[in-house]
Amino acid sequence: MTGEDKKIFMKDFFEKYYEKERSVSEALVAGVKIPSEMVAYELPTSKGWQVWKLIPSTVTDNDIRGLEETLGVTLPECLRAFLTTYHHRFDGLIGRNDIGNPFKSIENAYNPHLVRNGYLPFGWDSDDYYLRCIDLSASADDEKCPVVQIDHETLFDITEEYEDEGKIIPKEELLPYIEEVSDNFYEYLNVVLNKEIE
Repeated sequence: MTGEDKKIFMKDFFEKYYEKERSVSEALVAGVKIPSEMVAYELPTSKGWQVWKLIPSTVTDNDIRGLEETLGVTLPECLRAFLTTYHHRFDGLIGRNDIGNPFKSIENAYNPHLVRNGYLPFGWDSDDYYLRCIDLSASADDEKCPVVQIDHETLFDITEEYEDEGKIIPKEELLPYIEEVSDNFYEYLNVVLNKEIE
């Protein structure tokens, strides 16, 4: 896929996913202050309920470079395209990319043990039980970077002793707990869109 193809894929994904979420009222929010640019409309019959909308992303190449420096990794092209297409308020499976905090989902999922071992967390499963990550081992070709997951409680248990000693857990100790979810991020998003994964 070319860079332009990746942007087209992401645009199509977000627009289809938004329509599905809006049709089942998942685009409704109440009691949450959201940026005015993201408010589609307020429900006239219910005080305080608003419908949020997708807006074109304002994330720049400099913002991406800053995130990469903070994380200590180079983002795969699929994630760059994902972050620079639309701002949205989806949760869980793909994380939130709000205009006020476009990297919130990555920050909420961040784990130094995973990142230092080549797994970039980007979100959670729908029950907030598994951390979802892009396996960066094939990052030269992001279409070959699998999406994997790890039970967060298991992760925290096995990293506790290493953190007490100020060390990063070795990859060979993580590997038995890493489960593949899909072949790549594009496939993962298609599966999420079709509600085939939670």
